[in-house]
Amino acid sequence: MTQIIDLFATPVIAFKFEKHDEYVTKWQNWEKEDNTPEGWNCSLYTSFPNVKSNDPKIPKDLISNLKEDLLFNIKKTLLKHRLSERLKYQTFWYNAYYQGQNQEPHNHLLSPAQGIPPTWSGVYFAKNCLPKQFRFHRADLSLWTQNMFNVSKSPLEKYYEPRHDTVFSDGDVILFPPHVRHSVKVTEPLNVDNQRLTFAFNLDNYYTESYEQQVIRSYRT
Repeated sequence: MTQIIDLFATPVIAFKFEKHDEYVTKWQNWEKEDNTPEGWNCSLYTSFPNVKSNDPKIPKDLISNLKEDLLFNIKKTLLKHRLSERLKYQTFWYNAYYQGQNQEPHNHLLSPAQGIPPTWSGVYFAKNCLPKQFRFHRADLSLWTQNMFNVSKSPLEKYYEPRHDTVFSDGDVILFPPHVRHSVKVTEPLNVDNQRLTFAFNLDNYYTESYEQQVIRSYRT
């Protein structure tokens, strides 16, 4: 019997934000702007790496409540999958786009907050987000020796997909490993006058005991 074995699959956890309906009416449009940070090759308005307490676009209390409610929902979801819920935000920011704006392929391996890779990266699709705007990219394309034509229309074809267009839309939350490359391209007529708004974040583990204590305890149990 022949088998095709999946090796090293990448987990992406997706769920609906339970309080999305409470927040969706609170996000106001602002005029199309571009404040792309230095070194980014894209066009958008962002609060990266964090939403400041005096942010001119979104009130402080609204962001504080969102972060708290969202983290509660994230922890609840991770517990369902027997994953550690001992998480805190490293960074939390918003990205706003109109038609024609975009974000180039990138990952979140280095956190500007601590200089270390986060445990999880994530996105909350808050407003006017449509399927196929958010895309994941393969990081190992330069290592391929197979030609796509060699695997086309075979069971192996899915393993050589260079990118994946997602179906995420308003109210969805996703968690993924920080090394996974992703991008945004906004071409929809909906976004000519309607701002696409997302909140991106990095999460880090926290522990009440040292790493050495955890290792010792793991061997004892």
